[in-house]
Amino acid sequence: TVSRWLAEETQREFALKRPIQTIYNFFNEERFQVERLPREKIAAPDEKIVMHISNFRPVKRVTDVVRMFKKVAERVSARLIMVGDGPERTLAVGVARQLGVADKIRFLGNFQSVESILPHADLVIQPSEHESFGLVPLEAMVAGVPVIATASGGVCEVVEHGETGYLCEVGDIESMAQYAIALLSVDALAQDMGRKGKERAARLFARDPIVKQYEALYTSLLNSNDWHI
Repeated sequence: TVSRWLAEETQREFALKRPIQTIYNFFNEERFQVERLPREKIAAPDEKIVMHISNFRPVKRVTDVVRMFKKVAERVSARLIMVGDGPERTLAVGVARQLGVADKIRFLGNFQSVESILPHADLVIQPSEHESFGLVPLEAMVAGVPVIATASGGVCEVVEHGETGYLCEVGDIESMAQYAIALLSVDALAQDMGRKGKERAARLFARDPIVKQYEALYTSLLNSNDWHI
């Protein structure tokens, strides 16, 4: 499994008698060696950029993103960039209009090269019900961007609360907004968290060491008599 949380959930759900090995997802540094889209293409110079990236399924709680951003926009000049598409997009647009912040939100839809815009973000928000791992928070950390996410699922093993970002309870929009306002208002805080996130990503989730873990697992299986095709 890609997280200890998923291993525990799998063990509980299926009552497995064999141990489960956890090997984390990794990032490919080469993907981040791309030319960045000019920042002015997505936000004005005086606007902080809050970004959300997902497939807009209910589990991603995209309306929480919009509701949180409403509170942020009352205190900080900011723009919300919503990247991705899915069944909850229409609902998110409706909530944005209802709250009067539709003019401060850009829905980019599915985007071919997220790495070309992610480094422009001042903050990435992922308020999911749960995540098996949390690949978007990891990629945000690789880009040096602090993360606000929910303390649920495997993302707790990716984001270090108070160091590389903040973890909140599911649905706690108020806390998310307060953390976001702090990060967007104090550049030194955001930069420090971004730096620590980048260091944590390189230390724990780099490609080559994790690929070696997969190779070791496959080798052990091939050398074992205790498996069947």
